[in-house]
Amino acid sequence: MRILSILSFVLLFCSGVLAQRQLDFSGSIGISNYLGEIGGKEKNRQSFVGDMKLKSTRYVVGFHMRYRMDPVFGISFNMMYGRIAGADSNSTNFGRRYRNLHFRSPLIEASTQLEFTFFKFKKYGHSYLLTRSKGRTSIDVNAYSFIGFGGVYFNPQANLNGIWYSLQPLGTEGQGVVDGRNKYSRFTMIVPMGLGYHSTINRNLRIGFELGWRKTFTDYLDDISTTYVDPSLLSKTTAALANRTAERIAIDGTDDPNTMDYYDAGDKRGDPKHNDNYFFGVMKVGYAMPAKRRRSSGMGLGKIFGGKGSRRGYRGRSKFSRPKYRR
Repeated sequence: MRILSILSFVLLFCSGVLAQRQLDFSGSIGISNYLGEIGGKEKNRQSFVGDMKLKSTRYVVGFHMRYRMDPVFGISFNMMYGRIAGADSNSTNFGRRYRNLHFRSPLIEASTQLEFTFFKFKKYGHSYLLTRSKGRTSIDVNAYSFIGFGGVYFNPQANLNGIWYSLQPLGTEGQGVVDGRNKYSRFTMIVPMGLGYHSTINRNLRIGFELGWRKTFTDYLDDISTTYVDPSLLSKTTAALANRTAERIAIDGTDDPNTMDYYDAGDKRGDPKHNDNYFFGVMKVGYAMPAKRRRSSGMGLGKIFGGKGSRRGYRGRSKFSRPKYRR
């Protein structure tokens, strides 16, 4: 709840500076993927995107609010909903296919990100309708990097006989029944980081693309982390979901029982040395609110010395007044 309180404060702060900063609102849609114990390629677990499987790609949608503190720095508030999934059956790795686990999970994410614009390009011109000018146009192109903090809720599930079960309450690795193994939280802090691009067309329409990596602080996005436990300590359903190596799947794609294997209690089920992470790639479309200019307080040098820089001095006169001349 602490992270939600911080994000709420940031949202209120953004509203308070609306009169001073350029603000934009946008929606997004894109793809998601995850890096963890399940799936992967022919090797054992690899870091970063080298272990991701295209078949595990799912969707993500989001809502974003961003304001520019200055031409270089900005801050954004983001709400995202997505899904991730993985299956050992998609891997060509011998040990992973024998393990035969799979999962799916929703992701409900809230985050705040600091953006640094490292490339900026502006172009102004006019648009025309036949031979008549239609109005002034402008294109504003920005490339940026970002890093932030946030939180995400997840709930790994697996299918057994056509029914999807939430795995955390079951304790598939003996959580709650084996000493020293407590049930993990389905909420974790995250550090989002990545690159983005957006263009502002005709001052208000804003479109962009963003690639973001989420570093988490949990190894249970997929409900896999440590070792197998004695199935006699688990319920029948939990035992069936925890150890699926007895199911008839074969490395060569047949149902030959000679290709079957079975892991015992204490055998490695996951890798607790590495936390799980996930990835979002989204397209954004939004509306950019123009910055509101604040009028001068009238204490500038032009006002003090009565120079031409004092625009207030001219505004103070009636447009109908005429200077008086002496003969």
